[in-house]
Amino acid sequence: MLDRKYWGRHGEYGPFREQADGWPNRGEVIKKYRKLKKMSAKNATAMSRSINSLATASVLKDIHTQLRNSSYGTSKAVRDLGAALILPLI
Repeated sequence: MLDRKYWGRHGEYGPFREQADGWPNRGEVIKKYRKLKKMSAKNATAMSRSINSLATASVLKDIHTQLRNSSYGTSKAVRDLGAALILPLI
């Protein structure tokens, strides 16, 4: 488990330790590519949070649009309620 190995179809990534779930160690992967991009840990964290919040907002907007456009096979009252509950989160 502590052995580092190369990953990828042709061993082009690594060397990284294997996590318990069988994937490359996430922390080692992030650290390596963050350093390649000359990015501080603080900036990488801020960028990750921005991306996550944008992705969440995008998903919520998509759900809201689907609810308003009858993409779900429920009554109009149920769709309106769902859209009203999601709207403040966008």
